Amino acid sequence: MAELSPLATAIGLGLLVLSVTAWIRLAVQWCRGSRPLSEPCEPPPKPHWAALLMTALSIGLSLMIVTQPKPAPRDDFGISNVQSVCSSTALLGVIIALPLLLDQQTHPSQLGFHSQKLGQQFARGAYGYAVAFAPVAIVYWLTTPLRTDKSQHQLLRLIQSQPSIDTLLWVVLAAVICAPLVEELLYRVILQSAARRLLPRWAAIIATALVFAVVHRWPDAVPLLPLALVLGVVYDCTRSYWSVVVLHVLFNATNILLLWLSL
Repeated sequence: MAELSPLATAIGLGLLVLSVTAWIRLAVQWCRGSRPLSEPCEPPPKPHWAALLMTALSIGLSLMIVTQPKPAPRDDFGISNVQSVCSSTALLGVIIALPLLLDQQTHPSQLGFHSQKLGQQFARGAYGYAVAFAPVAIVYWLTTPLRTDKSQHQLLRLIQSQPSIDTLLWVVLAAVICAPLVEELLYRVILQSAARRLLPRWAAIIATALVFAVVHRWPDAVPLLPLALVLGVVYDCTRSYWSVVVLHVLFNATNILLLWLSL
C-alpha cells in the first residue's frame, strides 16, 4: 500500500478539519433544537416489484460471492477489465432504473429522482460527505494493521501498477461515476425504501448500511459502515437520489485523488 505524499497528507488533514467543523456545527444545531439537512420524510412508496426483484438478485449474488474465500489479486487485471466493469455496472443500473421510471403508480420524484432545487441537493450531499469523512478516516486508521497489499481494492492496485492517464480515467469512470450512480440506486433508493416500509426508521438505515458494508468485504467493510450510515441518514432526510450520489462520488474521488498524488 502506498504511503501518502506530503501533499496528499495535507489534503487529508484539511478534510479532517473540515469534517470536525461539520460535526461541531451539527452538534450546535442539534442543541438549538433544529434538525440538519431537512425535516424527516414520511416512509417512501414501495419501489416497483421488478426493480425490487432485480435488486434482491443482485445483492443476493454479491452476498454469496462475499461468503466465498477471497480470490488472489489478478496480475493480469487491466483496463479491459475496468471497461467490462463499467459496461456491466451501467447495464445493471439501466435494467433496474427502467421499471422505476416507467412505473404508473409511483412517480420517480417520490423516490428521489427530481431536479427541484438541484443546487441544494448537491450541497446536502457535500455536507454529508464532510460529516462522513472524519469517522471513516478514523476507523480506516484504526484498521490499518488489518490491511495488506493483497486486501487492497483491485482498482486501486491497478492505479499503482499502471499509473497512466488512461488507467486513471477508466478507474474514475468505474469508481467515481458508475459505482455511485448504481450503488445508490440499489441500496438507498430501492433497498432502504423497501426496508423503511417494514422497519422503523433507524432499523431500516442500519440494516441497509450493514448490507452495503458486508458486500464490500473485509476489511473495507469496517470503515465503510459509518459512510453507509451517513448515506442512509441523508437519503432518509432529503429523499434525494442526487444528494447521496454526490456524497458517494466525493468519497470515492477522494480515495483515488489521495492515492494518485502519492504515486
